[in-house]
Amino acid sequence: GRDGWRAPSGMVMRVIDAETGELAGDWCPIKHEEWFKPGTEPMTPCREHEEPEEEEEWLDEIGQKVESAFKKIFRF
Repeated sequence: GRDGWRAPSGMVMRVIDAETGELAGDWCPIKHEEWFKPGTEPMTPCREHEEPEEEEEWLDEIGQKVESAFKKIFRF
């Protein structure tokens, strides 16, 4: 533990996102362990930091628009 500190008996530990206070996921940049009284721990997974699927779709869309524009300009 931290310098010999031990959580009081019955407490539950969760790894949470430091920004949202929700349960940390794989994509959360800042995670830390937090102890809670049973029943007070967060139950919701972090929705702020999710796998960046949408960004990839957005980039694909931009790539297609750029390609289409080049084809119109250069006629190939």
